[in-house]
Amino acid sequence: MTRQINIGVITRYTEANYHGTLLYGIHQWARSHNVNLFVINTYMINRFYSNSQKIDVFYHTAFKHIDGWIILTEGANPEYISALDKSEKPIVLVGFNREDYKYTIIKDDGKFGAKTIVEHLIIHGHKRIGFIGWMELDDMRERFKGYKETLEEHNIALDPNLVYITGNAIPKDGKEAVRYWLKNNIDFSAVFAANDGIAIGVIEALKEAGFRLPKDIAVIGYDNSSLAKNINPSLSSMNQNILEIGMGAAEALIDEINKNSYSGRTIFIKSSLVCRRSCGCKYDYEDNSELSRDNINLKDTMIRCLEDAIYKNSDVGAKLLTTSIDEIKKLFPQIVDNYSWECIGFWDEDCNGKSSLNIKRVYNSYTK
Repeated sequence: MTRQINIGVITRYTEANYHGTLLYGIHQWARSHNVNLFVINTYMINRFYSNSQKIDVFYHTAFKHIDGWIILTEGANPEYISALDKSEKPIVLVGFNREDYKYTIIKDDGKFGAKTIVEHLIIHGHKRIGFIGWMELDDMRERFKGYKETLEEHNIALDPNLVYITGNAIPKDGKEAVRYWLKNNIDFSAVFAANDGIAIGVIEALKEAGFRLPKDIAVIGYDNSSLAKNINPSLSSMNQNILEIGMGAAEALIDEINKNSYSGRTIFIKSSLVCRRSCGCKYDYEDNSELSRDNINLKDTMIRCLEDAIYKNSDVGAKLLTTSIDEIKKLFPQIVDNYSWECIGFWDEDCNGKSSLNIKRVYNSYTK
């Protein structure tokens, strides 16, 4: 009887559009190929432990039982990836920079996506195109490269004043960028926001300042999140094939485990631009919309309230430590439905204070 393959996923986040969809794609591929999946969430680890030697014990989890690893963007720093490398198991990285690692990397083709966005704005007649992004993320650095190259290809000089580097990638960062540009009288007619969270903040700040979108200023985001089509005006955004990236990562890892392919490849997945009203496309909003103005205003209010709740409670993970498993299941029914891996384990500490995790039982709880 052939032993089932076990693959491990290390991720900082397990929810939201990007990481949640990646995990779902990995899980779908693993389940359809009779592969066991284990996920290690490093978000809470990093919150409670600042000593890297102490954190290191978490990465020894099932070293002897895991056949290969998928590491999602921000899931592990270089020191931890190096520790995993010592296990001599295949590693596939999602969203990392090729220049930094020798492993197989699968990622969105950020330069292609950025070029598509900037060229689209240029077709609309824009030359003063601002860029807002968080350069701590490899994906956003790739998008910035595409932004610069496309301006150069169209003989548009890069204005450093139109590049705003954020400290995060949420709506308040987009708001801060717009307010900075307006306060300093920096002229711009369009904005390329490196993700939808930033783009939503851009739209809110521009509306608060009295601008009409897209008549006065056009905006395009990235990721095509669930909020993109519901904001007013609806947000044009680059749709990453996130599910395909997740499934591709699982397939690439299994190929390497089975010696059917080599490590060190770079696999790019191209995105596609979803055009809505914020960039100037389909701008029949005021004349042809079936929604009344009162309904539109109500919808905007609801969206703002939901956004405030999401970003003011971004530390909800820590609060979940005090709740019961049944309450967690009620909060996250999609996790219960989609992810089938569970385990029972406990920490052992020897006389020298070194911790190790003992997995007593691992089982598949998928019941569909």
